[in-house]
Amino acid sequence: MRKITILFILSFFFLLSCGSDSESPSSEKLPENKNATTFEYEPSNDIIYNPDMGFYSAETINVQEDGSVNKTSVERASFLDDKASYNSDATFNLIHLKIDISQCRNLSHLDLSGIDTLLSNLEKAEQTAVIRFAYDKNYKGNKSGVEPDDFSTILNHIEDICALLKKHTKVLTALECGMLGPWGEMHSTSFAEDPMPVDKFKSALKDISPELNPSIKAGEKKIEKGYIVIIMEKFLSCLEGTELPFLVRQPNFIYNYLKRCKNLDFDGENVPSSYTPKDKTYKLGIYNDGYLGSAGDSGTFLINRNKEIAFLEPFTNHTPYGGELIGDYSLSVSDEQLKNVHLSFLNIGWNNDILKNLDKKSANYTETLSIFKYILNHMGYRYVATNSTIEQTSNSSVKIKLSLKNEGFAELPYHRTKSLKVYLVKKDENPTQQNAFSASASGTFSGGMTSIESVFTVSSELENGDYELFLKICDSDGKYAIRFANEAMWNETLKANKIGVIKIAE
Repeated sequence: MRKITILFILSFFFLLSCGSDSESPSSEKLPENKNATTFEYEPSNDIIYNPDMGFYSAETINVQEDGSVNKTSVERASFLDDKASYNSDATFNLIHLKIDISQCRNLSHLDLSGIDTLLSNLEKAEQTAVIRFAYDKNYKGNKSGVEPDDFSTILNHIEDICALLKKHTKVLTALECGMLGPWGEMHSTSFAEDPMPVDKFKSALKDISPELNPSIKAGEKKIEKGYIVIIMEKFLSCLEGTELPFLVRQPNFIYNYLKRCKNLDFDGENVPSSYTPKDKTYKLGIYNDGYLGSAGDSGTFLINRNKEIAFLEPFTNHTPYGGELIGDYSLSVSDEQLKNVHLSFLNIGWNNDILKNLDKKSANYTETLSIFKYILNHMGYRYVATNSTIEQTSNSSVKIKLSLKNEGFAELPYHRTKSLKVYLVKKDENPTQQNAFSASASGTFSGGMTSIESVFTVSSELENGDYELFLKICDSDGKYAIRFANEAMWNETLKANKIGVIKIAE
């Protein structure tokens, strides 16, 4: 019987932070320890490109009545220009899809076959996407003649959209609630601004969710933001059973939704308790296309910035947050406005002047980095391995216990749970899919974890010798792997993190 001993570990891990307690990797009892070696790792200053985070490129996709689209594939984002202080060839995998359904505004239903193909192609390329649908032609900021004439048509279209998105949650980072107004930002048109008659509101809500008992005061005749509340409930109802973050433009829309549909009133002082994943409101979050434009983020916060951000914490601590940076409010003083909303993503194409200016500025919290580079290195999640223990066990298994910290602003989005896989490659050989022995490892990884515990078994067919050990954190099919922010660890061929070397001997 082979005996496995730990020889050493070659790896370094870097910048990432996590939140909650670690989870047990398996319900089975872990093997009895024979011997164990503990290792510590060093972080890296490299920019880390992972799914569901970072700078995105925005693409407008036009849907025709027959379902055809102008693009069925999208290139990844590139950065500003060669004069910036970072590698301008580097790209994140996140895409912002602005779906223009203006040509279909008065059709009873949408043909989204072209979008179906686009999302499938993005998945094949292991890209992730934030998606928004709107009737604003070419996303040019049109304010008149935007939405369908009949509000019920919008609700029909939401059904069609949700049926499509349920097929593609693997590629979707979040859905942004658009539909109404210029750029789909839920303002400046009649359905976005006009109050909804009470009878019409109650009837529409009953059709969507008969079990709800809406909060309506005696004598109240019109519901402020009633059309938006109905649209939100329609999306949430149609997406029930699907873990997909659902982002709206302002906290105000969440207040109105909770008030009418959950009988919870926000008065500018109280903060809601946390929501459980079983509650469909757990999906709610914010996209901020006025980010840092002013103390109120150019109309995003309408009551009080700090109080509203505190209100959003039970949502933004697990859903993605981001949008367009249109100013640098307080960035030279503190990075609090980046951390307290758990910034996940930003548009690389807006506003270039501000982004370039931030690339020339420094602040005490960025050490030697520009403010832009600091954002670049911390936006989204950034998991750093700090130390590990690798144990020899009594039944030829190997047990890994790896400690992490998340030095990013955000967590891995709540709807992503990753599987664990290991590779063993003979030392001094270049790792390839052909010469790597792979094995499933126990346990999973999700946002908020501060450690990973896993067990795997080494095949008895392996030759004696020293083997480099790689840990892959990915979807069950091996896609969308997560890279740690540590030196000399990532292997692009295997898309796995090298964590050490084990010795197999007679």
